[in-house]
Amino acid sequence: MKRRIGILAFLAVAAALYQSYHIVASFGPQRGAFLLLSRGIVVDVRDNGSLEVQSVREKSLDGRGMPGFEAGLKTGDRILAFYDAQGRGGTFEGLFSFNKMTENVGDAPFTLRILRPEASPPDQEMTLTVPARVRQSSSLRKDVILGMLAAIQILSLLTALFIGFSKPEDDNAFSAFLLLLCFATVFANPDLSLAPGWRELALLYFLSLNGWIIYLFFRFFTLFPFPSAVERKLPWLRVLIFWATLAAWISNLTLVFTAAYSFQLASRLASFRRIFTYASASVLALAFLLGIISLVLNMVQARTRDDRRRLSILLVGATVGLIPPYAYMVMIQVSEKLLSVPVVFIALVLFSLFPLSFAYVVLRHRVFGIRLIVRRGLQWALVSRGFLLVEGVFIFALLFFGMGPALAAIAPQVGAGATA
Repeated sequence: MKRRIGILAFLAVAAALYQSYHIVASFGPQRGAFLLLSRGIVVDVRDNGSLEVQSVREKSLDGRGMPGFEAGLKTGDRILAFYDAQGRGGTFEGLFSFNKMTENVGDAPFTLRILRPEASPPDQEMTLTVPARVRQSSSLRKDVILGMLAAIQILSLLTALFIGFSKPEDDNAFSAFLLLLCFATVFANPDLSLAPGWRELALLYFLSLNGWIIYLFFRFFTLFPFPSAVERKLPWLRVLIFWATLAAWISNLTLVFTAAYSFQLASRLASFRRIFTYASASVLALAFLLGIISLVLNMVQARTRDDRRRLSILLVGATVGLIPPYAYMVMIQVSEKLLSVPVVFIALVLFSLFPLSFAYVVLRHRVFGIRLIVRRGLQWALVSRGFLLVEGVFIFALLFFGMGPALAAIAPQVGAGATA
């Protein structure tokens, strides 16, 4: 029990630090690929060992020309060097060095030295200046989307903490804690411009939680509230998916950390990267599908009406809340373009249904027996309605008075006051 509580406490502190920093930083100046994205430039690390332009957005949502398009960037351009408005910068080896170069640019113009394979003559080098970013009327929409992302992260994190610390001895409750903790980091990309050591820890945390989320989803719903037919008849399948997830996690760590340090070194793993992408996607799709099937089977075989009701709520939260948003992300990867703000808004609303379904069934349908614990004494009487608000105020005060200076020391560009 003490060991389980220790693990819960360690992960809770790590999550509070990571999520609070990410939420604050997301409202600040963009860096790295997100800086380019704010100018309408979508980039990716290609197999040839370069940072290549995937697409260039022509106009913003309010009809204005995007800086990347006005600069003359085209799909297929390879970015060789980066310079800020003061001429500082140069070539970069990997994601870490590129993010560090771009951390103080903000809305100012910058210059890119590119290689254009499709030019005449081919492989022609040229220098393009990307204009300053003009604050547009759509910035309010961006703030709304960022606010929704922050709300989803906070809701997932608080629900995870409540479930984990309410029933630390329950294995299903611990699995739900880990699942929601992973869910909170889906959109919480790490800041790769942090100081050495911290940036590696942030990247490791992000890749680890994202790497295990589907397995935890599969594991939880094959065992909750009782072992499903999939678990009873095919117990070896859970072991197989565990080892496949472990292999995929290690492979992804290798690929991403290699690209973080050196694009050229990452290019040597291009063949492996393609194989890994298809193999891991197949395993994750199978695990997710089996999790949904297990949830449906358990709902059909539920012993009581209450069990069937709460499982149906989780089923709606899992299917409606996860499948459309993940389909949206797949569309982005396939089309290599950003979709409209209304589509993003709808996807985020649906995405929030997953943690909301967990919070609802825990507080209203006695999942894990937590509602019985809540009723033990006056000090727990307001948990179902006031616990999340009280905990939110407490975490805000803790971040403002305690963690703000620490985070500012790690990343001075954020600032202690902004951290809260």
